[in-house]
Amino acid sequence: MEAGGKCPLAARTRLPALFARRPKPLIEDSRRICTVYVFVGSEESDASVYTGLRLAIRSHSSGGSTTTDSFIALLASAGTLLAAFATFWTVWQIAKQTRASYRPQLALTRGDFKGTTEGAWTEHGGSDGATHLGRGFSLPLLNLGLGAARDIHVSWSFPFADMVRLINQAANAMGSPEPITFANGMLSFRSDTLGNATHMWRNQHEMQLDYVLPVAIQTEPYKLNIPTAYLAIISACIYFEFVKNRPLLEAIPPIGVEIKYCDIGDRMHKSSFGIMMHVMVAQVQAQAVSIEGYLEPKQR
Repeated sequence: MEAGGKCPLAARTRLPALFARRPKPLIEDSRRICTVYVFVGSEESDASVYTGLRLAIRSHSSGGSTTTDSFIALLASAGTLLAAFATFWTVWQIAKQTRASYRPQLALTRGDFKGTTEGAWTEHGGSDGATHLGRGFSLPLLNLGLGAARDIHVSWSFPFADMVRLINQAANAMGSPEPITFANGMLSFRSDTLGNATHMWRNQHEMQLDYVLPVAIQTEPYKLNIPTAYLAIISACIYFEFVKNRPLLEAIPPIGVEIKYCDIGDRMHKSSFGIMMHVMVAQVQAQAVSIEGYLEPKQR
């Protein structure tokens, strides 16, 4: 063995000149003890090739025990790694189940209604299926999770300025004065048919709830009130749609609601919905219209 780890023996044989560009290792020991090369186009005898191969194989076989020990150590390391991974996976699954055991999940469900252009709304509520007539309307808010939701913040969003502009344009087209104004967070009506009222949107678009329990505990859903400013806009659009033949219902965008809440572990959660109104039946009586339909929340 020469210095630098090179084998003093280089075997050569006669091969076609196609492979004579560079030497290629024929046998190379994993510990770099000896390497046998094949040189193309040489004049060496076949005996040199045999001797070189024999020495290289002998040198390689001398490290067999070391290779076996290394292979066993590698298997042991792999087994340790797999055991550590299995332990980590088990702990992660336990932590995941623990978090899920107290995680709430708030959701809104469909609500059926009856309404009029005069602002009276009928909603179905209660376990007895009774109806309640009033100027407000609500949607059932359910907690589908396993833990209680607390410190609930509800935020509504709706493009009142755009809808007021469309309604006033429809009124101007008929030669009527603009019946609705929206300024400083206040929606005001000044009309013989739509009434005279002011809805304080700035006080309706946000609300706070203390808690909502899971449905397994709180069987009766919580009633989430729909802002009356939104219901007033709906009433105005229905009036122009069915009394004045001005198509405005298709222009009504969904009202958005974002619900932020905490679980008992102080983790913050959020649910967002777009609520679309669908009219099923409309009855026109003189200058008044009564409708039946439903509000359909879709999660965003």
